[in-house]
Amino acid sequence: MIEEDDQKLTRREEQCSPPRDLIEFYHRWSEYRPFVARLASRSDLSGSERELLGWLILLADRIGQHVFSH
Repeated sequence: MIEEDDQKLTRREEQCSPPRDLIEFYHRWSEYRPFVARLASRSDLSGSERELLGWLILLADRIGQHVFSH
């Protein structure tokens, strides 16, 4: 089951084109978030690298919530 989920995520990642700019990245954050979360959980990263990616995810989530709530 986990392998199937990984394969589905990988296919989505392959179809995910890079953003043209920061605004496009912001608008497509929901598309990029699973990819970044998967990167953050990689075992070949150091603890500080995983923590940094975790903070970046929280930041992007918070900005999206703040902007859309006003």
